[in-house]
Amino acid sequence: MILKNGFAACRKEVGYDGWRLDFVRGFWGGYVKDYLEASEPYFAVGEYWDSLSYTYGEMDYNQDAHRQRIVDWINATNGTAGAFDVTTKGILHEALERSEYWRLSDEKGKPPGVLGWWPSRAVTFIENHDTGSTQVQLSITMYPNRTVPYYLKTTISQHSAS
Repeated sequence: MILKNGFAACRKEVGYDGWRLDFVRGFWGGYVKDYLEASEPYFAVGEYWDSLSYTYGEMDYNQDAHRQRIVDWINATNGTAGAFDVTTKGILHEALERSEYWRLSDEKGKPPGVLGWWPSRAVTFIENHDTGSTQVQLSITMYPNRTVPYYLKTTISQHSAS
């Protein structure tokens, strides 16, 4: 009840329009459904981070089990939240790094991630602090009449002189 009230207060009193939920693999989507129904956001997305399937160090072509786990979590929210499509992110990274463009569609000719199964609940995921990216990362939070940076991270590569 405390969390539901907290979500609702942030939404109504502070003016948040939506939620980005970290590490949702760690809690059941049914709880998220309750929080979202209490706070009525315009948008909600969860980060269901999980390992893709590999055999002998090579990424498997079929990643249906991976995307099914994400879809199962979305189902548990009763569709009230979307999820970052980390399946597509991983497959896209592999396809581009190895020029294996055949990975970009599944056995039915659809996109290989959550996008291919539930496009209205798939949220594009590029990089973040968990992926080891060395790029500058910036998220923007929108408030009425102003834009505020929410998260900024830069990684500077340091080289030692020999």
